[in-house]
Amino acid sequence: MARITPLVLCLIICSAFSGGQCQVRRSRKGPPRIPYKNSSRTQLTSNGREPITKCKVYTRDATLDHFSWATPPDNRTTFKQRYFLCNDHWKSHKDGTRGPIFFYVGNEADVTLYLNATGLMWENAAAFGALLVFAEHRYYGESKPFKKALRHHMQYLTSEQAMADFAELIMELKEDLGAQSSAVIGFGGSYGGMLATWMRIKYPHILDGAIAGSAPIWSYLGEEPAYDSGSYAKIVTADASEAGGSAPACASNVREVWNQGSWAVQKICLDMRRGNYPYPSSYILNGNGILPAYPVRVACESLRQEDLAGSDLLSAFADALGVFYNYTEDVECYDFGAGPNPETDEDGSFWDYQWCTEQFQPFSKDGKHDMYWAQVPSHTYHSRTEHLSLLQSVG
Repeated sequence: MARITPLVLCLIICSAFSGGQCQVRRSRKGPPRIPYKNSSRTQLTSNGREPITKCKVYTRDATLDHFSWATPPDNRTTFKQRYFLCNDHWKSHKDGTRGPIFFYVGNEADVTLYLNATGLMWENAAAFGALLVFAEHRYYGESKPFKKALRHHMQYLTSEQAMADFAELIMELKEDLGAQSSAVIGFGGSYGGMLATWMRIKYPHILDGAIAGSAPIWSYLGEEPAYDSGSYAKIVTADASEAGGSAPACASNVREVWNQGSWAVQKICLDMRRGNYPYPSSYILNGNGILPAYPVRVACESLRQEDLAGSDLLSAFADALGVFYNYTEDVECYDFGAGPNPETDEDGSFWDYQWCTEQFQPFSKDGKHDMYWAQVPSHTYHSRTEHLSLLQSVG
């Protein structure tokens, strides 16, 4: 009989009684980790320079509330919004006109994370003679309207207010830079891509085009035809398969773990998939640390053995989770009730609020076409329950 180690005992007890607040002792063995490096917030360009070194940072007085005449708290009508201008390739033509403006529509994190990872803009700037603009989304990074008691002023955190910020910024820049005739093309990924798409619709006189990557604008309830709510879990499972470059037994071992695991553990796999880039990246950790290239594959190395069972299976799975939770290599206990660092935890809370109040996209798992346990049709109910708890916590 397999010996029950402290790690396994902790996993079993936490999954049974914690309700998602589990703390798991890490195993000393497992795949190599990328240690925390405080200065490694960005990806490097091909010449070894960080993209951010090519840009200048600015702040502007952005309107706090674009749609109401009500007096804001403390009579504060504006807040400091951060943005970056990168003009190495911006061309001036003989007729006095300027090149186009590539505008990154910021999303739910510090904008520097996107500045240093949005290769499409950098790769095409020279060919088009474009000015690059990276604008930060309100409430994220350093663009916080309220420095204290921020969670008591969440009514100003909406996609509509954010899009109005970006539209206002574009108009100001075109006026200040003498670029009235410059075309503006929006860029964005995930939620930022959704914003870019919606801005092209809502502000067609300001945004001339939009390039959106991984932007699930059709994944809402009520769409005709209905979207496949299980599509995301299928993609995560594909990443953990042999065809996706991972160990062949990874997905099947993950399925087996759910008999002894918890929802919090399942969520970590989804989070790692969001940061499953082909290069080391600090994005999913909000710049406070680095995950290895293809972190899902690295995590799956701990689950390579096909006959894992009992304590060996749980121990191997804890090692796999350590790629995300133990990126610093010094974590003794995994706290599933918190993010891997304070930055990720704070931004995650703000995004949870947005997802709850206006970006609700319920995703399901069925345990057959993916590596999770069945959550149909209860996933909508559980999501609403979680959102109600979140709304109560932020006031």
